[in-house]
Amino acid sequence: MNSKKLIVIWIFALIVSPLFGQNGLEIFTIKDQHKSPIKDIVFNRDSSLMVSVSDSTVNIWRVSQSEPARIKTLRDKAFVNSVSFYNGDQILITAGESQSLNFWDWEKGEKIKTFKIRYTQSEVDAFVNKSEKNDAERRQWQSNSSSSNKKSSSSQKASENKFEKKEIGDFPSVIYKILVQGDNIYSAHADNTIKQWVATSETGKMETFRSSENEIHKWDINDICFSKDKKRIYSASDDNTIKIWDTYSTAYLKSFKTQHVRSVMRIVLSPKGNLMASLGKDNTLRIWDLDGNQKCGTVSDKDVADVAFSNNGNFIALAVENEVQLWSVNKEGKLALVGNTEVFMFSSIAKIQFLPSKRESMSLLVCDENGEMKGIDVRVLIVRKYFEKDYDKRIKAEKELFADKGEFEKDSSFNRRLKTQEIFREKLDREYLLRFEEINIEPKDDAVNDKKITLKIDKIDTYDADKEVFPITIKGITKDVAVPFDDAPAFKKNASRISATGLERTIDKKKRIVEVKILDPNTKKEYPFGDLEEEKQQ
Repeated sequence: MNSKKLIVIWIFALIVSPLFGQNGLEIFTIKDQHKSPIKDIVFNRDSSLMVSVSDSTVNIWRVSQSEPARIKTLRDKAFVNSVSFYNGDQILITAGESQSLNFWDWEKGEKIKTFKIRYTQSEVDAFVNKSEKNDAERRQWQSNSSSSNKKSSSSQKASENKFEKKEIGDFPSVIYKILVQGDNIYSAHADNTIKQWVATSETGKMETFRSSENEIHKWDINDICFSKDKKRIYSASDDNTIKIWDTYSTAYLKSFKTQHVRSVMRIVLSPKGNLMASLGKDNTLRIWDLDGNQKCGTVSDKDVADVAFSNNGNFIALAVENEVQLWSVNKEGKLALVGNTEVFMFSSIAKIQFLPSKRESMSLLVCDENGEMKGIDVRVLIVRKYFEKDYDKRIKAEKELFADKGEFEKDSSFNRRLKTQEIFREKLDREYLLRFEEINIEPKDDAVNDKKITLKIDKIDTYDADKEVFPITIKGITKDVAVPFDDAPAFKKNASRISATGLERTIDKKKRIVEVKILDPNTKKEYPFGDLEEEKQQ
């Protein structure tokens, strides 16, 4: 390569290195402020302050255009799962395994007051009786299944003791999420309930959202969120369902028509309020049209951890293992993959959150399982996709720089050339970012020509009652398909009639079978299998 050209590229590296990281996306890295996965991140009303919580640590940050700066740390006695600002910027409310709401004057670092959950003995008995009944049904299924003989005595003992009778002080009232609206606080609990609190009362006046036995959640409520107008609350539960409640009357309204096949762990409302994303333990992201409560988009992948809407609502970021995927989403909830990138040095992503900005910034805060945080500019994913042909053309023009390792090239020289390749790509990223306003990526109904196909199931293996999965093989690929415990006996009985369908789709000139579903013709239920490997287009 021309020596003058190499010098120019290296000078450019000195200029952009504070802005771009190893993958051309990093804005900043924050270490040693949290020691475990971050459970919740919230911002104050003008987005000048950010609060992050993990284990019993609550960190308050000043948000700037470059990097959040920590200004205060609070320490609780128990693990904190959720946090919210209350009555302006001075008061924080935390909740979690302390089974209470704790009010803090965070600037002074002082706890102001605590609202403790109160239960009657009848409420405790009702929950324990229901738990024991469900556990009895589980043991009956295990004793009748062929897989029960293969279980170890330790796993059987763990299953039998899962719902051991609890004293009133041990009642499972862990709080997973809190929301604040005026002086009302709403909390999601491990006892299957949502509770409403009055912050101005002395002892924490508390009311439980109530409905009939068929309408309440059966298991832990993992997440809740407001509708755009705050008149409704959506709840996500371990019972695989999403339900809707009236915020003020606390009355049950209805459930979504189509549910996940395993626990719903996360629900996020779009900034415009017309769409909601739900994330399940079935490794499926679903997009819902809130006007009709209809599913209008689905993404299936392995180990999906978290989801976030961009500030303008036009994009969705998805955390999959140590990878960030970026999807464009239109007002109808149609999805199109824009790009993806690995977040270097992260073994697994625990949480993602877009940083708010008055500008059309696309800064994503990515948090790993050890509490490390990175800021990445996902606009780079968009420009790489949008200017892909021109980008590839510019790369191919640098034949000498991007050539394979030569026979007479030393390792040291080749490594320097690899570094120069990274710098050149970063130069292109920066150049294309200046043209970001030209981009208009929106999914179109005719953008993907899907063909629905029927697939042959090679094998349905023995059910794993602990994991609640059937290993199923299609086209030589075996995946654990999540089938809820209650559905498993009927599924096994109908094994000879179980079928599979998928959509044959061409992506980047490669043919791929996506959105593969396993169908039970008797119960009419569908179970996501995921996507099959890419095949070269003939």
